[in-house]
Order: sequence, then C-alpha cells, then structure tokens
Amino acid sequence: MIGPSDQAESLDALIDGVSRPLQSLRPSQALGWIDHWAQACRDAPSFVPVAVGLDHLGTLLRADRLDGAALSEALRDLAAATRTAAASAPEIQPHLARLSDLLDRGAGAVGG
Repeated sequence: MIGPSDQAESLDALIDGVSRPLQSLRPSQALGWIDHWAQACRDAPSFVPVAVGLDHLGTLLRADRLDGAALSEALRDLAAATRTAAASAPEIQPHLARLSDLLDRGAGAVGG
C-alpha cells in the first residue's frame, strides 16, 4: 500500500532509476519496478488508475515489438494518473510529482 515513510524511500530509489537515460534501463529492472508498484497501487483505492496504467505499460514492454507511440501515450497517461493520485497522498506528493515529470519526459523520449 502507498504509505508515507517506507514508500518515500522506495519512490526515491525508483526516481533515481528513471532519472537516467532510458537506454540505460534494463528491461527486467523496469518490469520489476512496474510489477512492484502496480501491486502496491492496487491496495490504495485512489491509486487504482495508476495500477491500471502500470499494467498497461508492462504489457506494452513485454510485447515482441515495441511501439514507441503507444509507449509514449502510456507514459503520459501514467504521469497524469500519478499526478491525480498524488492529491490523496500529501506526505509523498513531492515524490509523486517528480515521478510524474520524469514519466512525461520519458514519453517525449520514446515517442515524441
């Protein structure tokens, strides 16, 4: 479940990872983060849309062929869902705002 202290540390680690160029991320690492956060988000009602977005992103990344436009759209949708959900978690809102910005930046990098 999304909670204040333990989740803030975990979010910081995630933010550090996604702050790097996308090409440096290992697919298995990215999918591990996606699966971990999707499960955590399913436990908090206001974060269910984030979990849905993460599940969709994971499906796209597991495809035989990557679709840059679809990945870009999924990242933008996930950024928006994260921003909306952040309103229900003020104690970690700054972390979620940073993550949303990074997701938007990643969307621009993969699909324009």
